[in-house]
Amino acid sequence: MLLPIFGFFVACVLLTVAGTVLLWLLPAFRFTFASIAVFVVSALFGCALIANITARFLIQPGGDADNAVAFYLQLAIVLMSSIGGGLSGVWLFQRNVSRIRRQKGLPPPEDWKG
Repeated sequence: MLLPIFGFFVACVLLTVAGTVLLWLLPAFRFTFASIAVFVVSALFGCALIANITARFLIQPGGDADNAVAFYLQLAIVLMSSIGGGLSGVWLFQRNVSRIRRQKGLPPPEDWKG
């Protein structure tokens, strides 16, 4: 019962580290606590969605999950989709925040390029 909870917390920590590094290195995204939180939440949703979809195609109906190639292929797909989902979530978040600030007549922050 504790294994899924432990996996969730490990995934949150790993995605937080990945989000921090990516948001720090990519100049198109603003590095804030809210951006990191949006990255982690959207990456978890993207990871869960793609993991369920790929598991249906890569694991045989008989339950043969011992295939190492299928496991590593699914792991690579899930990692790429979680990073893509996280960056997409941050992009949408920053786009909506800048649109709301523009509607209120507030200038965007200087380091925000969106």
